Amino acid sequence: QEKNDKKQSPLSEKTNKKEKAKAETQLSTNSIYVGQLPEHVIEDDVKALFPKASKVELFAAKAKNKGVRPGFAFVTFSDDNSAAAAIKLGPSLTIKNTQLKVAYQTKRATPVAAE
Repeated sequence: QEKNDKKQSPLSEKTNKKEKAKAETQLSTNSIYVGQLPEHVIEDDVKALFPKASKVELFAAKAKNKGVRPGFAFVTFSDDNSAAAAIKLGPSLTIKNTQLKVAYQTKRATPVAAE
């Protein structure tokens, strides 16, 4: 029996590493992306839309040569259910008469050197 346990350990470690790698590239379930924010939106405007948010990272709209690039925000909640509720509200959310784009935040894959 001990021999079998030893053989299974390295295999299960490899499986866990693969699962962790998959989890890192998946969606963050308690954090959402809010896009298409118009000019002059402040953090308090976003917090007003999501009162259960525990953290708001606002990236304001920027004026470019060809108009204004919409801003966006990452909104983090204390639990997955609050984030899910915010996603469901997504299609109905507007700020300053602008329809917002709401989705789960995706974590960017960090480049890993080939082994």
